[in-house]
Amino acid sequence: MNRTSRALRAAALFTGFGYAAQVLSLGAVPLYLQTIGANSYGLMVSTMAFMGYLNFADAGLSWGSIILIGQAHGRQDRDLIGKIVRNSIVLAAMSGAVIAVAVTALLWCGSRGYRLPMFAGNPETDVLIAIVGTQLIITLQGGVFYNLFQGLQEAYWTAFYQGVGRLASICAMMIVAWSVRTVAAIMLTQLVVTAMVAFASAVHAWRRHTWVFNGTSWIDPDQIRQQIRTGLKVFALQIGRTLVSSAPVMVLSSTIGPAAVPLYTVPTTILTLLFMPLNAWSTSLQSAYGEAWTSGNRAWVVKTFRSTIERGLFWGAGGAALFLPLASPFVTLWTNGRLVLPPWMPLAVATICFVGWFEMAGQYLLSGLNLQRKVAAAEIVCGLLVLVVSPWTVRWLGPAGIGLGFLIPALATSIRLVFSEVRAHVGAAAFPGWNLFWRVGLVWVVAAGLGSGFMISLDGGDWPRRLATMGGSALLTLVLFGGVSLLVRLDFIAEAVRHLAGGLRGRNP
Repeated sequence: MNRTSRALRAAALFTGFGYAAQVLSLGAVPLYLQTIGANSYGLMVSTMAFMGYLNFADAGLSWGSIILIGQAHGRQDRDLIGKIVRNSIVLAAMSGAVIAVAVTALLWCGSRGYRLPMFAGNPETDVLIAIVGTQLIITLQGGVFYNLFQGLQEAYWTAFYQGVGRLASICAMMIVAWSVRTVAAIMLTQLVVTAMVAFASAVHAWRRHTWVFNGTSWIDPDQIRQQIRTGLKVFALQIGRTLVSSAPVMVLSSTIGPAAVPLYTVPTTILTLLFMPLNAWSTSLQSAYGEAWTSGNRAWVVKTFRSTIERGLFWGAGGAALFLPLASPFVTLWTNGRLVLPPWMPLAVATICFVGWFEMAGQYLLSGLNLQRKVAAAEIVCGLLVLVVSPWTVRWLGPAGIGLGFLIPALATSIRLVFSEVRAHVGAAAFPGWNLFWRVGLVWVVAAGLGSGFMISLDGGDWPRRLATMGGSALLTLVLFGGVSLLVRLDFIAEAVRHLAGGLRGRNP
């Protein structure tokens, strides 16, 4: 199986499990809103987002080990791979100790009434922070084995275990939410499932790659220094991505209150369904980029990344065009009126998801090649700027202002650096021409604009009529997107039409 096939297999598994989890979420989110309420649900999401800050204790070591294993795999150096993994186990234990100290300090401060702004006035968060801290310690230990699979381009096993764990935890959390109806019990359930799946993956990795664990160098000073150096290179990128991904939740929770968090996270959950294949593909390519670059096959790197951007632009624009008119009425029906999105929130969510996908695609390319230093610094600056700018835009425009508060810093920092760094190190051929960006943008504006106009003009009435209107709007948007794509000569549509026509002619007698 070549590197492209392995990446496709992993991406398919990530996507399949992701879709299954999102389908379960269609029942989980309304259940949470009914059983624990919007405020407690927002508190739970905010606490989970805070787990990303505790993950700074990892210092980029997990991500760095994937890069090192991938490069050693490209050189077929099994002894080095074994050293990396065995020393990663020791380093993960050290990171867990740091998390334990941090959680203890937070609980001590909480016992004296000092809590972070998003948790002020919620003493229940002390228990929640203890739970997420314990879960993160377990996740770091299990992550050693996930990283081994990914570095050896067996990311499909990582996708399998993470996917099974996610499905099992959602089901178990829904049962607990219905029976116990407390946030602490729900999150404790997630911790237990995480521990069980991490143990299963460790046993599998141990049996599948016994040679990795047979060596004696569990504490190799040179290897530990190498992992720390590599980890620190990607640590900045990890910090930046955590800041950027958690900023919308933290800003809404701190500025408006936990009840505002679902206004962002619920539509984001829906749009994630459409961006999931793009994100899964970019994730599965990271180690493949490193292996191909190290082995001298740089043409494959350029071709694969360019193809990823071209098709990602088209797929993402189509998904966002469908999302814009349908998000608000669907969320209202889905939650039985418990959640009503403010105007422009779908556009804000679409903006954040689209920008986030593009950043991820470029960052995984550069980190796979171990060339992420400048982009990492830009991502940190971006995250800090989002935390500074977004409260102002949210106070000015309401919850939907989070989209503008995210877009301005991203364009000024991360997006600009991704373009410049990829062009500098990989070459200008890694990106399609600007005319493709403009053509896809035009198609999106026409399809999303007219589809939204149709939805707004006919929306209302009982739920059967609203469902019919949503179906008509979706059909109109798809037809417009495909038709305008043909008019502006997007090659992807033309090629698909030619293949379809050829297939039909081949079936005719």
